[in-house]
Amino acid sequence: FRSINLSFISPYESPSYTWNFGDGSPEETTTGRNNEHIFTGDGPFRICVKYTVLGKPYECCEWIIFPPCECCESADFIFSESENMDLIGCDKKGYHIEP
Repeated sequence: FRSINLSFISPYESPSYTWNFGDGSPEETTTGRNNEHIFTGDGPFRICVKYTVLGKPYECCEWIIFPPCECCESADFIFSESENMDLIGCDKKGYHIEP
């Protein structure tokens, strides 16, 4: 099991963020940009965050895979802007997860 802290970094505010962790668990909705999730395997997992800006819905997704090592138990991942990603929504901006 791996408990991972995730933060969604965006220049826009949203009243809520709906997280899909890509592992079959139920979606979670938060009012803040941070969430924590326990993954039960190494992946790959397609993590998606749905949010709304000025009434328009967006969804940003990224695939992650964890190395098979115990050193990653407390790793933090951050969704951050990247001009080189080709992901769903995001108003022509991409997002990726980085260690």
